[in-house]
Amino acid sequence: MAEQMVFDADQVTAEVAKGIEKIQNASNLEELKAIKTTYAGADSAMTKASKAIGSLPVDQKKEAGKLMGKLRADFGRAYGTKEQQVKAEEEAR
Repeated sequence: MAEQMVFDADQVTAEVAKGIEKIQNASNLEELKAIKTTYAGADSAMTKASKAIGSLPVDQKKEAGKLMGKLRADFGRAYGTKEQQVKAEEEAR
């Protein structure tokens, strides 16, 4: 039996915020990659929420899609910025 996907905007927003906080506290590239897998990988809340959008009523899909786009962008920006910072720190050593 397939797991019923439920889109929970508050839950996925909280998960992404937690992921961004962990990104900001990461000290090396291995740690960053593990965080990316956990929070943006195939089993992440973001991926599950994106898949769950398909089961929403038509009138809710647009808002859910916008939210997921924003969360992915926020996560991606935080990741990219921290990745550059960590690489620069590692090169400086």
